[in-house]
Amino acid sequence: MLAYPPIGELLEKSGAKEYTLVIEAAKRARELNDEDPVVDCKTKKPVSNALEEVLAGRLKHKSVDEE
Repeated sequence: MLAYPPIGELLEKSGAKEYTLVIEAAKRARELNDEDPVVDCKTKKPVSNALEEVLAGRLKHKSVDEE
């Protein structure tokens, strides 16, 4: 169970729905396996780091219209 960062804050910060947030965090986690995170993270787990980037405002949700 994810305790930090709180899911409510992640959804509010990203502006995405739950499914979209999960997909985007998973994609970013795969990228983080090959590079360093853009924020100082409390853990070494790529998914947690991706979610911390969302909370920090570094990973933004892009709708289909924006692409």
